[in-house]
Amino acid sequence: MDAWAFARAKEQCLSQVDRSKKGSIDEPVAEVVDTLNASDHFFTTSSCSGRVAIFWQGEEDVGCGRRKEGKWLYVSHDPVIPADVVAAVVSCPEQGDAWLKFEPMVLHVQCQSLEAAQKLLVTSLGSGFRNSGIVLGRKQRYIMAVRSTHGMDVPLVISGKRRVSEEYVNLLCDLANDKMSENVQRIDRLLHGIAPLMAEMQSQPLASNQPAAKTKKSRKGNRQATVHADTADACLSSSSPAANAASGVLAGSSPCQEVADDGTVGTATCSQCGVSESYGQGCAPKHHSGDSHALSPTTEADEQVDMFGDFINSLPDVT
Repeated sequence: MDAWAFARAKEQCLSQVDRSKKGSIDEPVAEVVDTLNASDHFFTTSSCSGRVAIFWQGEEDVGCGRRKEGKWLYVSHDPVIPADVVAAVVSCPEQGDAWLKFEPMVLHVQCQSLEAAQKLLVTSLGSGFRNSGIVLGRKQRYIMAVRSTHGMDVPLVISGKRRVSEEYVNLLCDLANDKMSENVQRIDRLLHGIAPLMAEMQSQPLASNQPAAKTKKSRKGNRQATVHADTADACLSSSSPAANAASGVLAGSSPCQEVADDGTVGTATCSQCGVSESYGQGCAPKHHSGDSHALSPTTEADEQVDMFGDFINSLPDVT
């Protein structure tokens, strides 16, 4: 994505209203988000600093085989109090399942170039977020997902019945708090890791992400043109003079793109680039006029090959 399109996408994304249930960025990850958004090479699309939660899911619907909609009974982005978690478990409906979850920080960052995404990936992996990766989207859209692997997912209630004791719930809360502490440490390492990366990226020009050349080839025959993005010049190699004259690609400013006048009586082929050219009676071929390229007259065998090539090109496509 070029710099202008990236800047426009960034402005549109950051100007939108926060659609999360909380309605704001989590405090533990706010500095990381601000640091990334201050760079011309990155902007964040979603974030969560990590949370401990109890999620309830209803019984299976026999009619369609799908589970009914669930709900969050308890959510905390800070260390939890075991008594609050036990109270949430007691409040579970009489049917369905309830799970205690610890979900580590997750951060999605859109990057201006693949190089920027790769550098952020290396920094994230080094900070402990070993489940991170790059998603390649359409229109050269690079999304860097910063994720970790130290999550926890434990069933507490199954089919409406609590399967664990209060003592075990307290133990799970201690484990979740330990994971939350490790999560905060990894966020801090990420913040210290991206600070020098931002300084390095700001000193580099924004990538254009545009290829230097494109090659187009027709479905029939062996006509091929290479179009250069910077000059829009083209050189066409064709099996017949008629195809060269009809293509219109040879009309241009470079010597090898000039087309001879009408009233031709013969053809000649450039020994260097292979382009065939028609020339009029009493005048030399125009191709590479004034250059060292030599034109060799087309032989009878060459004309037979051209006629066969034209015949092949005239055949209808078989689908």
